[in-house]
Amino acid sequence: MKKKKKWIIIVAIVFVGVVAAQMLRNFAFKAEKKSRKLEDAAMEKIAVPVYVADTERLNLNEVLFLTGDIRGRSEVDVFAKVPGKLIKKVKREESYVKKDTIIALVDRDEAAMDYARAEVRAPIAGTLTRYYIDIGGAVSPAVPLLNIADMDEVKVIVNIIEKDISRIKRNQKAIIYVDAYPANPFTGRVDTMNQALDRMTRTAEVRIIVNNSDHLLKPGMFARVEVIIDERKDVLAIPVEAIMGVSTERYVFTIEKERAVRKNVSTGINDGKMIEITGGIRENDIIVTAGQSRLKENAEVKIKNRQKSSSIY
Repeated sequence: MKKKKKWIIIVAIVFVGVVAAQMLRNFAFKAEKKSRKLEDAAMEKIAVPVYVADTERLNLNEVLFLTGDIRGRSEVDVFAKVPGKLIKKVKREESYVKKDTIIALVDRDEAAMDYARAEVRAPIAGTLTRYYIDIGGAVSPAVPLLNIADMDEVKVIVNIIEKDISRIKRNQKAIIYVDAYPANPFTGRVDTMNQALDRMTRTAEVRIIVNNSDHLLKPGMFARVEVIIDERKDVLAIPVEAIMGVSTERYVFTIEKERAVRKNVSTGINDGKMIEITGGIRENDIIVTAGQSRLKENAEVKIKNRQKSSSIY
């Protein structure tokens, strides 16, 4: 009997504990909900600072951003025909050489043998970009001695992933940037693309030809490349950072009578800075470009700065 009463007491205590815990959770939930309402109410009374821009009509390019290496359009490594030692650099690096010009001399340097010095000639006309071996260094027919490149035009080699292959076409315009001349972009054109992908990287090699009559671009330079894959004229555009949401539901905040208004938008191409708007807002709408993460529908705003969309950049 005593044992039975003991179990009843234990069960009762557990039951009371469960009920008490549930009541505490409910109380905490209600308190948190009330606190959020108070915070929201307070936010509604405080104007949210935002930066805005006017929508703008402009010409917009869709750009594919790539990186690559610069090489001479026609570029060859030159080998000596006989082994020995390099004894003379007839032509200096960076000098222009004509085809069949003597550019280096090699001493065969074999004991008890009186060989004439071997001549190394240029197989093509171009700029002697570099020697791989210094004076006195060992020369072998299996190791390149120097490099010659036609520098009047250079090629930029980039690799594109499989999903972008259909977007690359011959003669598309490309803008080339190098660190040596950050304020001086170079213009080129897509020339050729490999028809087979690299099995390891699953990428295809694309060659872009760039005029280099001033010989500013050098083989081995690293290049940042923007290939223009689409061009649109006179489109409505806003800064990319104004867009919120995901690709299936994008939206922006506009400002009307110092209040935030959320508007769903449909978008087109973008160049990494500006994005085309094909529906959802109108020309001359005021678009929030910074501070929109704190906004809710009908929130009061305080405009910190207003400018044309393109002037932001």
